[in-house]
Amino acid sequence: MTALFVPLWLALSPQAARPEEPYQERIAVERVVVNAHAVDNSGSPIEGLTASDFRLRVDGRPAALESVEWVGTDWT
Repeated sequence: MTALFVPLWLALSPQAARPEEPYQERIAVERVVVNAHAVDNSGSPIEGLTASDFRLRVDGRPAALESVEWVGTDWT
């Protein structure tokens, strides 16, 4: 009789009655590289810009801009 009592007790415990929570996965992106071309009204590149010269918004909210790097190119 004891052998039948233990499995029955385990089956009726509150822990056994709880449904398992579904698995959820989250991904957080910490850094994104954005390539941009800053040109004036005549199409000439604007040199010497720094991070403070730009405003970045992600999903409509302001986001921090870590750095700006000038990459020269042939504008012919």
